Amino acid sequence: MLVQGRLAPSPRTVLGCQLPAVTDSSSPAPLSVPAPAPFPVAPRWEIWAVRLLLAVYLVVQFAFVRREGYVGQDFGTHTAIMEEIRASNGAKWFSMDGTNRPGIYWLASICKTYTNDKYTYELHSQIWIVLGALALLLFHRALLTTVRAPELRVAAMAIIALLPAHLIAGVVYAGDIAVMLPFTVAAWALTRSLSTTERGTALRYAAYAGLSLSVGNFLKVSFLMLPVAALVAIVLVWRWGRIRTAQAGLTTLLAVVVPLLVGGALHQRNQRELAQAEERHAFWWDGNGEMSWRSLLWFRPADRAVLNAPIYWDQNPENQLVLVQPGVHSYPALLHLGVFTDVLNYAPKGGYPAATPRPEPQRSYAILSVRGGMIWSVLAVVSAFSLAALLLAALIRPSLAPTTGLAVFALHGAVWFLPIMLILPYLRSAYTWGYWLSRLVVPGLWAAGFTSAWLLDRVLPARARWWFRGVLAVALLQAYWQFRSLWF
Repeated sequence: MLVQGRLAPSPRTVLGCQLPAVTDSSSPAPLSVPAPAPFPVAPRWEIWAVRLLLAVYLVVQFAFVRREGYVGQDFGTHTAIMEEIRASNGAKWFSMDGTNRPGIYWLASICKTYTNDKYTYELHSQIWIVLGALALLLFHRALLTTVRAPELRVAAMAIIALLPAHLIAGVVYAGDIAVMLPFTVAAWALTRSLSTTERGTALRYAAYAGLSLSVGNFLKVSFLMLPVAALVAIVLVWRWGRIRTAQAGLTTLLAVVVPLLVGGALHQRNQRELAQAEERHAFWWDGNGEMSWRSLLWFRPADRAVLNAPIYWDQNPENQLVLVQPGVHSYPALLHLGVFTDVLNYAPKGGYPAATPRPEPQRSYAILSVRGGMIWSVLAVVSAFSLAALLLAALIRPSLAPTTGLAVFALHGAVWFLPIMLILPYLRSAYTWGYWLSRLVVPGLWAAGFTSAWLLDRVLPARARWWFRGVLAVALLQAYWQFRSLWF
């Protein structure tokens, strides 16, 4: 950088993060240190690559709908709830279970009226598919705030856009279909809010984040916890000296307090309407549920079988479903299987596993996907721990802080994922009721893709572009295996 005709010295970096000059590491950095620019310009080839990936995503998803992919887990239950809520004419918002939020039932009811009950669930899924494409665009925008190498941004987009867990959850008629757009809008808007010191712009985007989290509460119960992620992100960015105390307070009001109030009010209504309902989620609070802490955190000998991409419906000689036998497989192995394959086998013909077992060549591609995915699973774990260590270090030395976009997106993903994971040892039916299924943690998977791209961007030599191109080639191969395992 030229300063009055002279070449100024380059700033120091740690893991690729710029280190501004700080005289007192115990206090926030001065506001003269700018936050990273939210949206650098992507090269033209990257823009076209993202468009192509979105086109493939849409083709795959609409093909799922044509094959009745919306008929998934508990389809009969969800349709019955929709009919009950519809018949109440707005008097009833909840039925059977408080985790079943009313948003998808309201939309399905509108679709039923609009199509005269001919294409109710097809139209419902198609609406969320299009909204999912918008979420992917915002995910790419978020990557631009942190990942410098366009090859790595495209690699992350390829893996995430064609991830089996994401593709299946984005079609099946259940609450998971609706989570990605409000989740991504909330993280993106909060990033924009915390990346500027111009009050009007900051508060406008904070309001968008709060509105998105508020709407999310009507779609999935996990949104109740996300204001915690927003609050931690605001405190960290304030600690790093990127925003003033007054801005932090107003942002907290809009992006944290408002969705907390909405979520709390919705929870109170849920409690009133279901006061006499039977409890459907049983807990053993002594920690003696079906899944032990060892199975939650470490592997089991039988996990090697996961590399052959079994499906949920495979049985042992005693006619028992193999994957749901308590204590046989670990949570990491089952999660990995669910992330990189269509473990419930919905792609051939929706929720009709007996009629359409997984044939060839899809089975071979599923095996390649689950085995090749080991690279990305290990990378995701390493990047998560690396970022956690960096965030802790940045509490003491704000000069070490990562980009605002990375912190916001990673915190939102962690707060979504960790409560679902850590509750498993206390659930009586963690295996048999499928609480390990990856559809429950798709936002966490997107955050893992973000942090993985960040780590590679920081550790690979910036001048050796062939490293980045090599990563992109491997990612595209993985995405191809994922795509072929689902394409019928």
